[in-house]
Amino acid sequence: MRHRDLLSLCPLYFNMYRTVLVDKIDIDGGKRLLQKLDKLELEISAAFWLYIVELDKWRLIFATKLLEKLGPIKIYDQILSVLDNLDPPTTILLKDISIVSPENEIVQAIKFAIHTELYTISEIWLSKVVINNIFIESACILCICEAYKIKSSCIGYREQAGQHVLLKNSIEPTQK
Repeated sequence: MRHRDLLSLCPLYFNMYRTVLVDKIDIDGGKRLLQKLDKLELEISAAFWLYIVELDKWRLIFATKLLEKLGPIKIYDQILSVLDNLDPPTTILLKDISIVSPENEIVQAIKFAIHTELYTISEIWLSKVVINNIFIESACILCICEAYKIKSSCIGYREQAGQHVLLKNSIEPTQK
């Protein structure tokens, strides 16, 4: 097979890769868990699935400013209680979840680029994107609802149809 023929198969392999990755996470379960946690008033300002390349695993990330006040054990206990009582049950395990501070660099990068409406749960996909020098292989954003100051006019770029697309403050893509 010639090199040019191999390149023509790239979209096929990318789609297969994408399907395998997405099959490993329970997006609906993450949304339902977030809804239940919201009722506990854990003040979650960000929730998203993040693919960790080094581990070849997805993590459901929750950012809350209560991490310092309550401590991780109390927050994980509350999450475990909700997970155990989620109906219908989810495939999400406690080991699939990470609690971080809203000051976490990945949370800050995503907040820099995306903002969701308060009290709504979204499904916004990021793939192979660089935001403020933070590379995100793949992520599914459920909510980013805390105000964040924009520091510059260029927040990063992503690849779209084989071209790099510059992301501006308005979050509207413009050709580079």
